[in-house]
Order: sequence, then structure tokens, then C-alpha cells
Amino acid sequence: MKNLTHFALAILLFCSCRKVDQQLIPGKVVVPEEQPSTIQNLGHVFSGTNITWKIHPLNAGNEPLFTYLPSQNSGYCLLMIDNGNMDGLTPINAFRFVAVNMQTNSSKIIPVKGPDGNAANYSFGRIIMGIFGMDKKYYVATQGSPTGGGHLIQYDPSTQTAIDLGKPFKKGNSALDIYTLNVGTDGALYGGSFGDEGDVKTFRYDYKRFAVDASTLDNTSRFVTSVSGDSKYTYAVCGKNNWFLYAIDRETGEKRTLKSNSGSGVSIDIASHTDAPYAHSVATHFRLSGFTSTALKEYDRPMTNRMIYVPYSETDATVPQVFWNDVEKKVVYKLNNGQAGSIPVTGLQEDIYPTTGPMMYSNDKLYLVCYKQGLLGSYAKSEGFKKLGCTSMGILTMLMPPATSPDAGKIFMAGYPKGALLQYSPVQDWTVNVAGFTNTNSGFATTSSNPKQSAFFQDADASGTNGSMSLLGIKYTKSGYVAGAGNNDRITVSAGRELSMGSYRNGTVRNLYLPEFSHYEFQSMCLTKDSNYALIGAVPKNGKIERLYKYDPVTNSVVKSWDIPLWDDLYSPLSPLNNDLLVGFCGDVVYLFDLTTGQIIWKEVLHRKIYSMTVGPDNSVYINYMNSSVFNYKIIKYNFDVSDRLNPKATTKVITELDDQDNNERSKPSGMLVVPSGIAGNYDLFISGLNSLYRIKV
Repeated sequence: MKNLTHFALAILLFCSCRKVDQQLIPGKVVVPEEQPSTIQNLGHVFSGTNITWKIHPLNAGNEPLFTYLPSQNSGYCLLMIDNGNMDGLTPINAFRFVAVNMQTNSSKIIPVKGPDGNAANYSFGRIIMGIFGMDKKYYVATQGSPTGGGHLIQYDPSTQTAIDLGKPFKKGNSALDIYTLNVGTDGALYGGSFGDEGDVKTFRYDYKRFAVDASTLDNTSRFVTSVSGDSKYTYAVCGKNNWFLYAIDRETGEKRTLKSNSGSGVSIDIASHTDAPYAHSVATHFRLSGFTSTALKEYDRPMTNRMIYVPYSETDATVPQVFWNDVEKKVVYKLNNGQAGSIPVTGLQEDIYPTTGPMMYSNDKLYLVCYKQGLLGSYAKSEGFKKLGCTSMGILTMLMPPATSPDAGKIFMAGYPKGALLQYSPVQDWTVNVAGFTNTNSGFATTSSNPKQSAFFQDADASGTNGSMSLLGIKYTKSGYVAGAGNNDRITVSAGRELSMGSYRNGTVRNLYLPEFSHYEFQSMCLTKDSNYALIGAVPKNGKIERLYKYDPVTNSVVKSWDIPLWDDLYSPLSPLNNDLLVGFCGDVVYLFDLTTGQIIWKEVLHRKIYSMTVGPDNSVYINYMNSSVFNYKIIKYNFDVSDRLNPKATTKVITELDDQDNNERSKPSGMLVVPSGIAGNYDLFISGLNSLYRIKV
């Protein structure tokens, strides 16, 4: 909804309709609402810091950043950022720098000072990127501050001080966001803006003052995607929908277009080298000098070095290997000489983390995950919540093999990055084996830690086929395989993101690639009722027909596929009701799909976004969907009679309505699980995805 008027109108129209609208297919019985089931808010499962510790400007998100020790030109000091409490991706208050001295085994919290010289008491917005200037200071750009626009923050490793340089791109009483930063050939710092159409400007910062374009570069672009400069000219690319390379004479203000590409498909970027800035598009580099652009031979690259300063390269093997342990609030490290240890960090701000969808139940214990910091936790009536440990991998899916399988008693966890598959034994202590881990080892799990590293699906298998970078679903088949599916992206495929599937057993990964996978992205996964095959749903990049694949991990092949005439670009789970019948949801539609005929035999439109679904031990289907507001949800239960496939019948019962007591608009009830309550015929329904864990007696 774009405004409150539209939202109010939608609520009025919705309330004037039936609560649940059956669409055309007969066989529906509605059971009148009974007294609501008992709802228990079990409290917050996960809490911790919002530390960002992989901020190396040459490989942000994957590598930690080490600076020199204060007032020195050597030594190692790990630099991290404490984002404090967050609203989604945006810190509510000013973020702070954290310097961890690897020589003295000590840490220091460094607040950012505002214009008055005191610690800033306002939010700078969300961090977009960081870069070192040639003055050897670290600069952080932001977007979306509460008062509008982006700030430029300067951190000095030598003095361990930080200041807010303000908002470079003023616009009336507000400001534009910062989209990109770069060091020019002249050594100055350059930045580009982001805003509405026509809000495209650049700045040049000579480490004393800002020089900002007097007028916008054009009237249609929203992004300055890359920028550079020399002693007289600024070079900027405005792009996304169409691409334009501009040169601006900073003395006269004259601007000329050096190159343009129509459409969004062929981009242009700029890199700064010691002799000149170079633009790049497709396979050609262009040397920029004033209003002149000189093309190099196709596939030739500039021979001069990049204009880059970093204290230590992202590939420097001498730097300490580190891991942020959020559960214990400490940096775990191993030095180049083999010495290992940990450094506690105090004074950090705590925040509440939402649970994420995956849940499992075993031996009267519920296992839950939090994607943030890669946390695994448990809940039992007798002991409450426990945080079991931190992997540093985003846990997106998990499973517990059957009690009769060779892997019984283990928990497999998978996710991002590298499509990592970890194996955890709950009866043993959570350990991180620092002997042999590297800064880029997903989850810092080794073959002798707990959880231990099983495989990286992203890596090429024995046949040279790469697999999922984000492993979004794993299932354990009767043959003892872990079938996995998700998406790989431009790191392992030619362009974009595409569906991927594969299997793991006895230390070996086999990935499957079919050319048609490039047209789809992962959407859902379940096992067939007999547990022999994995059913993998995929959403098309173009069109409105979803694809369902039947994958055999034994032969590493797709043995059958179906088209499903529904479409939604969000995760939409499937579950088997019997050997040839699936239940699923897509957007606001609940449906039954017959694998024998390849047809939807029943569906119902709820006219509200569905967030989660689960099938209970008694084969009842539970659905959780948005009700009267973004904080209010309704849980209903279906029982199906499919003895007559031409006329399936559904009995619907409203279980209860749930109000999210945290009123957190950023989290949604993305997971449900029904387990025995201990009383015959009664069940507990757990709801995850919100800040709190909820239990409902059903």
C-alpha cells in the first residue's frame, strides 16, 4: 500500500467480504469458530550483538579487516563495527567501531563524534560500503538516515578516533543517499549519490573539504554507480535502467557524455589506476583523460596498478585468522606462529534476534535457528531456551535423519555461503577447532570440530559441476543421501542466479546441472511420501508457471517434472499428503496437486498473504496467514477427504488468532511445526520467525 488511504480502503473491502473465500472448486465445509486455543508466548529465543566483522574493503562480507596498531606502521588490530539495536538493516542509534588489539589481547569501543565533538546520539543510517582513502583513514558511507540522506564517517586507525563528516549531498532540508565511493587517480576521495529520478551528483573530498556538483548529471537516472577523478575532471557512471558515462570539468562545470548503453543489460563501470581512470564495458577498457576516451584492444587490461591503499591485503597469509563468537562475545584467533586464543569484548549493545523458519523436534526438544550470526538453539519444557552455538554461517535449512538411518542422532545444517553443509552431534559439546580454520572457512567448522564440516555444495564436484551457493533446502532420503537444493549465482554460473540441486553421502557431493535450470530459481523442497525422492519446486524468472522436479539422489538425475499454473516469488513450501498428492501454498492460495495427473485438484484463495504451513502427525494441514494487520495472524486447520479425486472435500477449522506482541514489522511467522504434547490426541503447534517463540495447544 502506498499510503494510509489505500490501506484503509483495502481493510474496508476485506472486512466486507467473507473471511475465507472458496474459489470455484467444490467440497468445502467450514467448522464454526470455537473458543480460541491457548496461546503461550514463550519469550525471546535469541539475543546478541549486531557486530559486523568482515569489512575488508576489497572483499567485504567475506574477509576481516586488520589495521596497524595505534601510532605504528605494523602490528595487527582487528576492526569491527557494533551496529547496536537495529530496525531491519538500519541501526537505531549511532554505530560504533570496535578495535581488537591482537598484541595486548584487549579491545576498545570507539564512538563516532558528531559536529559538536561529543559522541553522536543519532543514527547515521545503514552502512553501504567502506574504503580507505590515501590519507590512510577508513571511510564508511551510509544510506537512509532517519532525517534523510547518507553520512560519510571517517575512522583514523592511528589515533583510534572516528568523526561524522556529515551529509555531502544536501537537498533542501534533507539530503541524498551515498551509493558509491572510490579513490581517484589524484588520490582524492570521490562519491556518488542515490535518490529519485534526476538525483545524481558526485562529490570530491580532498581530506579537508567537500566539493559537490552544482547541478545533477541528468534528469532521469537515480544512481551514480561508479565514480573516479583526476586533477581536473570527475568521471561518473549513471546507470541501472540505461547507462551513461559522463566527464565533468570541475573548474567550468562543463559536462560531456563519453559513452552510453541503452537498457539495463550492458553496464559500465570505472576503476582508478595510477596513470588514469579506466572505464569498462563488456570486454573493452577505455582510458579516460578529460573529454577523451581511448579504447584499449578488446580483452586488454590496464597495465598500471590500481589506486588502492589497505594496511593488509585481503589475501595476506600473515594476518591472524579470526572468528567472532557472538554467543560468548569474544574473538577467537590463531596467529601466524600457531598460537591460538580468544579476546573477550565488553561494552557491546545487545539486541533481540528473530528466529528463522527451520525447526526440528527430537527427544522432547525443539531445535531452532537464527540466520543472524548463524545461531542454533533449543527449547525444552524442562530447561527452557539454550543457545547451543554460533556457526557464522547463515543457517537456512536443517534436518535430523531418521532413527533407523546410519546418521541417526546427528543434525545437518546448511545455508550460505558456499552451500555449506555442517554436521552437529547434540550429545557432544559445541566446539570450534581453531587448528586449521581460515578467515573464509564457512562456519569455521573443520572435520574435527562440532559442528563439523561435511561439504561445500558450491565447489565443483568430481565431474566439475558447481552447486548451490545458497543451500535453501536439505532432505534425508531412504537411501541415506542428503539431497540439497538452492541457488548458485554469478560466482559459479555465467550470469544471474539459477536453480541448483545435488546430493551428499559418505563425504562425496554430486551436483546436477541442466540448461533449463538457468530459467528458474529455488522455491520449495520436500520428500516423496516414501522418502526415496526429493521434490524441488522452482519459480521462473519469466512467466507465471512454476516447475516441480522429482530428483533421484541415487542416480543424481531428474526423473520427472511437472508444471504448476501458480506463481509467487517467495519461498512456498510443499508437503506430501500421501504417495501421489501434495499440499502447498503459493502467495494467498492453498492447493492440492496430484502427481499422477499433474493437475491441481483443489484450491482455496485466502485473500491474505500466507506465511507458513505444516502437516501434523494426524495429516491435518495448518496454515498461518496475515489477518487484520501486519502484526495479526490467523491459524487455520484443514482436514482433507480425497477418496474421490474428482470431488475432494476440505473441512476447515479456525484454530486461533495471534498478535505479535513485539509489533515487529520486519519479522514474519515463517515457520510452523506440530508435535505431540504428551497427552494422547493433543498437539503443540510452535510458530517461529518472530522475535518470540509461540506455542499453541491444538
